[in-house]
This record gives sequence, structure tokens and C-alpha cells, in this order.
Amino acid sequence: MNTYIALIIVGTVLLIVSFAFTKDSIYLIRHGEKTISTITRVEEVANSKNHSSYYILSFTTINGKEKEFECHFPAALPTTYLGGEVPIVYDPHNPSDIKILTYFGAFAPAIIIGAFAAGFLFIGIGYFAAQIVLK
Repeated sequence: MNTYIALIIVGTVLLIVSFAFTKDSIYLIRHGEKTISTITRVEEVANSKNHSSYYILSFTTINGKEKEFECHFPAALPTTYLGGEVPIVYDPHNPSDIKILTYFGAFAPAIIIGAFAAGFLFIGIGYFAAQIVLK
């Protein structure tokens, strides 16, 4: 029984964290500076067990400064070819705070954490619901 209570507590904390990530993403989308970035290069990372790549995107800030950032989630990109244009939003006061303007690009942390929260809550609450129904 203590395990199921712990699952409910962990699930609730994860749900709150997921909502916080969602709130931050929505705030940035509403109040940030929207622009188009360009995929400038693809970096390959290979070791003996694994091969992966990530994308380097560049954009010009509202102040005219050229910025680069890495995207490690190709699923978040609407295109993956060199020179491809990717819509982004960034915080003009902190240009390193960037979100790719796709559903997964903007909300990936909230989606992933929320999925874990839902699983934990389903199991934890399900245990107690089953105890009531099966009495």
C-alpha cells in the first residue's frame, strides 16, 4: 500500500512539473520574438555502440546578432535538410531560451513528463479504486 501512495505522490509532483513546463512554453510563445532559423549543419556523434546526429540552427536576433543553437530532437523539426527553414521563438532578453514552433518542439518536456505522471497516477489511484470496487 505504501508503494501505491508513493506512486500517487510522485505522479502528482510530475504532473505539477509538467504543468510548469507547459506554462513556460506558452508564456514564451505568447511573449517571445518569433523568427525563422536555418539548419546550417548536421553534427554526427558516433561511438562503438551508437550513432546519432544533431542539428545546428542559426538565426538573427532582433538586435542583429547571429545566434546558433543545437537541436537534439529531430522529431521536433518540420524539416531536416541543410538550409531548411525552421520557425522558432526566443526570449529577446535571453536569446538562448529557444523553442522550435512545432507541437513537439514547444511541448516535448511537458509531454514526456506528463506521460510518466499519468502512468504513475493511473497505477496508484487504480489500486485504491480497485480496493473500493472489489470489496
